[in-house]
Amino acid sequence: MTTEEEKYVLEQFKCCYKPFPKGEIEKTEKPDFLIQAAKKKIGIELTEIFQDSYNGHSKYQQRSSDRSKFTEKLILELQKFVDFSFHISIHFSDFHHLTKSKEKELVMKAFKASINHLMQLKNKHGVLI
Repeated sequence: MTTEEEKYVLEQFKCCYKPFPKGEIEKTEKPDFLIQAAKKKIGIELTEIFQDSYNGHSKYQQRSSDRSKFTEKLILELQKFVDFSFHISIHFSDFHHLTKSKEKELVMKAFKASINHLMQLKNKHGVLI
Protein backbone atom coordinates (compact mmCIF):
# COMPACT_ATOMS: atom_id res chain seq x y z
CA MET A 1 0.00 0.00 0.00
CA THR A 2 1.15 3.52 -0.69
CA THR A 3 1.29 6.12 2.07
CA GLU A 4 -1.79 7.79 0.62
CA GLU A 5 -3.68 4.49 0.63
CA GLU A 6 -2.67 3.84 4.23
CA LYS A 7 -3.87 7.29 5.29
CA TYR A 8 -7.15 6.74 3.45
CA VAL A 9 -7.70 3.36 5.13
CA LEU A 10 -6.98 4.85 8.55
CA GLU A 11 -9.43 7.70 7.95
CA GLN A 12 -12.12 5.24 6.85
CA PHE A 13 -11.50 3.16 9.95
CA LYS A 14 -11.73 6.25 12.18
CA CYS A 15 -15.15 6.99 10.68
CA CYS A 16 -16.40 3.45 11.32
CA TYR A 17 -14.88 2.88 14.76
CA LYS A 18 -16.50 5.35 17.12
CA PRO A 19 -14.20 4.74 20.13
CA PHE A 20 -11.11 5.54 18.00
CA PRO A 21 -8.61 7.16 20.39
CA LYS A 22 -8.19 10.91 20.29
CA GLY A 23 -4.70 12.26 19.86
CA GLU A 24 -2.05 13.34 17.39
CA ILE A 25 -1.49 10.80 14.60
CA GLU A 26 2.05 10.37 13.30
CA LYS A 27 2.84 8.41 10.12
CA THR A 28 5.69 5.97 10.81
CA GLU A 29 6.95 2.80 9.16
CA LYS A 30 6.69 0.21 11.93
CA PRO A 31 4.00 0.49 13.09
CA ASP A 32 2.29 2.33 10.24
CA PHE A 33 0.87 4.98 12.58
CA LEU A 34 1.45 6.15 16.14
CA ILE A 35 -1.23 7.95 18.11
CA GLN A 36 -0.07 10.06 21.03
CA ALA A 37 -3.16 9.75 23.21
CA ALA A 38 -3.72 11.29 26.64
CA LYS A 39 -1.16 9.27 28.63
CA LYS A 40 -0.02 6.59 26.21
CA LYS A 41 1.19 5.86 22.71
CA ILE A 42 -0.87 3.55 20.54
CA GLY A 43 0.63 1.84 17.49
CA ILE A 44 -1.48 0.93 14.46
CA GLU A 45 -0.22 -1.56 11.88
CA LEU A 46 -2.31 -1.97 8.74
CA THR A 47 -2.52 -5.48 7.35
CA GLU A 48 -3.84 -6.71 4.04
CA ILE A 49 -5.75 -9.97 3.82
CA PHE A 50 -5.60 -12.02 0.66
CA GLN A 51 -8.03 -14.72 -0.23
CA ASP A 52 -7.09 -16.99 -3.04
CA SER A 53 -7.57 -20.60 -3.93
CA TYR A 54 -4.66 -22.76 -4.91
CA ASN A 55 -5.43 -26.47 -4.70
CA GLY A 56 -7.70 -25.75 -1.75
CA HIS A 57 -5.05 -23.67 0.06
CA SER A 58 -3.94 -20.09 -0.10
CA LYS A 59 -0.63 -19.61 -1.92
CA TYR A 60 -0.02 -16.53 0.27
CA GLN A 61 -0.57 -18.62 3.37
CA GLN A 62 1.82 -21.24 1.99
CA ARG A 63 4.47 -18.57 1.32
CA SER A 64 4.11 -17.35 4.88
CA SER A 65 4.55 -20.89 6.18
CA ASP A 66 7.60 -21.44 3.94
CA ARG A 67 9.16 -18.20 5.18
CA SER A 68 8.58 -19.18 8.78
CA LYS A 69 10.16 -22.61 8.22
CA PHE A 70 13.13 -20.95 6.50
CA THR A 71 13.66 -18.67 9.48
CA GLU A 72 13.42 -21.62 11.89
CA LYS A 73 16.05 -23.54 9.89
CA LEU A 74 18.37 -20.53 9.88
CA ILE A 75 17.99 -20.11 13.65
CA LEU A 76 18.78 -23.80 14.17
CA GLU A 77 21.99 -23.43 12.16
CA LEU A 78 23.03 -20.26 13.97
CA GLN A 79 22.18 -21.68 17.40
CA LYS A 80 24.89 -24.35 16.89
CA PHE A 81 27.51 -21.60 17.17
CA VAL A 82 26.20 -19.42 19.99
CA ASP A 83 25.31 -20.25 23.58
CA PHE A 84 22.58 -17.66 24.10
CA SER A 85 19.02 -17.18 22.92
CA PHE A 86 18.25 -14.67 20.20
CA HIS A 87 15.50 -13.58 17.86
CA ILE A 88 15.96 -12.90 14.18
CA SER A 89 13.47 -11.25 11.84
CA ILE A 90 13.77 -11.62 8.09
CA HIS A 91 11.86 -9.52 5.60
CA PHE A 92 11.16 -11.42 2.40
CA SER A 93 10.38 -9.96 -1.00
CA ASP A 94 6.85 -10.56 -2.20
CA PHE A 95 8.19 -10.68 -5.74
CA HIS A 96 10.46 -13.67 -5.22
CA HIS A 97 9.31 -16.75 -3.37
CA LEU A 98 11.40 -19.46 -1.78
CA THR A 99 11.72 -22.70 -3.66
CA LYS A 100 12.41 -26.01 -1.95
CA SER A 101 15.32 -26.66 -4.32
CA LYS A 102 17.12 -23.42 -3.33
CA GLU A 103 16.19 -23.42 0.36
CA LYS A 104 19.33 -25.10 1.73
CA GLU A 105 21.59 -22.84 -0.36
CA LEU A 106 19.72 -19.73 0.82
CA VAL A 107 19.87 -20.82 4.48
CA MET A 108 23.66 -21.11 4.18
CA LYS A 109 23.93 -17.69 2.48
CA ALA A 110 21.83 -16.14 5.25
CA PHE A 111 23.95 -17.98 7.84
CA LYS A 112 27.17 -16.55 6.40
CA ALA A 113 25.64 -13.07 6.30
CA SER A 114 24.45 -13.30 9.93
CA ILE A 115 26.94 -15.29 12.01
CA ASN A 116 29.58 -12.58 12.55
CA HIS A 117 26.97 -10.05 13.62
CA LEU A 118 25.36 -12.59 15.91
CA MET A 119 28.69 -13.38 17.58
CA GLN A 120 29.04 -9.65 18.37
CA LEU A 121 25.62 -9.70 20.02
CA LYS A 122 26.79 -11.56 23.12
CA ASN A 123 26.38 -9.36 26.24
CA LYS A 124 24.53 -6.69 24.24
CA HIS A 125 20.84 -5.95 23.92
CA GLY A 126 20.55 -5.93 20.14
CA VAL A 127 22.20 -5.59 16.78
CA LEU A 128 20.53 -4.35 13.62
CA ILE A 129 21.97 -5.76 10.40
